[in-house]
Amino acid sequence: MKRATIWFMGFSLFIVALGFSVYYSYQVYQGHKIISGIYQQDVAGPAPYRIVVIGEEIGNPFWSIFKQGAFPVAEQHGVDLEFWGTLRPNSEEMIKNMEIAIASNVDGIIVQAVAHPDFSRLILLKASAAGIPVITAASDMPAGPEALRKTYVGSDHFQEGVRMGEHVAAQMNGYGKLGIIMGRTNVSNQALRLEGLRQVLEQYPEFEVIENRPEELDAEQDVMAGIRALLNEHPDCKVFIGLSSESGEKIVEAIKRRARIEPYGIYFFDDNMETVSLVRDGTADGAVIQNPEEMGRKSVELMLRWLEGVHIPLPDVYHTPFELITDGEAM
Repeated sequence: MKRATIWFMGFSLFIVALGFSVYYSYQVYQGHKIISGIYQQDVAGPAPYRIVVIGEEIGNPFWSIFKQGAFPVAEQHGVDLEFWGTLRPNSEEMIKNMEIAIASNVDGIIVQAVAHPDFSRLILLKASAAGIPVITAASDMPAGPEALRKTYVGSDHFQEGVRMGEHVAAQMNGYGKLGIIMGRTNVSNQALRLEGLRQVLEQYPEFEVIENRPEELDAEQDVMAGIRALLNEHPDCKVFIGLSSESGEKIVEAIKRRARIEPYGIYFFDDNMETVSLVRDGTADGAVIQNPEEMGRKSVELMLRWLEGVHIPLPDVYHTPFELITDGEAM
């Protein structure tokens, strides 16, 4: 009997020891898997998407409002969102930023298109080869087989020109002399606005339209020189349209240097969101303003749709709203 009891106790101790041995061996194995990285994805979760936004004059109020739309979407989806850009309009610097973003193997690029011969090449060859989707925002690249961006998010600049043309034609009762000034930034946007203006103004044969485009768009003094030349050659021209906020500001500056501002009608298209004050204080008579907050929100949303494979392909364009404000509406 004693021998049986001793044997049973020994067997029980063996089973308990074996159980502890198996348990601690399993714990050591699990720890090894975590340390070696086998469970790294489960512990840390998937790496967040990294999306870069590249724009000209990234510090101006336009991009500050763009960020107000973009960052909440990025935070909601755990996206690493970065803003890169130039301090002043500089196409070469924009191209360098694009190349750095592609070399960094980011997950997506949202970029303000620029009129540069290498811009399309970067999207066609480098970004596409690297599998990095590109969305243009605020300004688009030319249409065609080389336009391999996934979509464009921003204003319909042609329709902006149409809307401005209709308003100014009504204000001038369909006749008179009208000066149109192009600035040196966002040339593609201005070209579309000019096309829209022409479509409307050509319907009024009693309009005399003087288009003034600087020969060297990268030299600021050329914009002012062109406005001064127009004022000298056409002293009876009292209504002006600036195709950008920059050209609108230059028109105001040139007129103030030689005359009172009241007899003149000044209109412009707003790109930097600061010049609304010119309309608010009555210096300018009207402006077409964009919606950069919606551009920021929608461009990040559409980029995530592409990266996650939801509802693709994306629409070719997503036009954000714009509005024309006058001095009475901007109070």
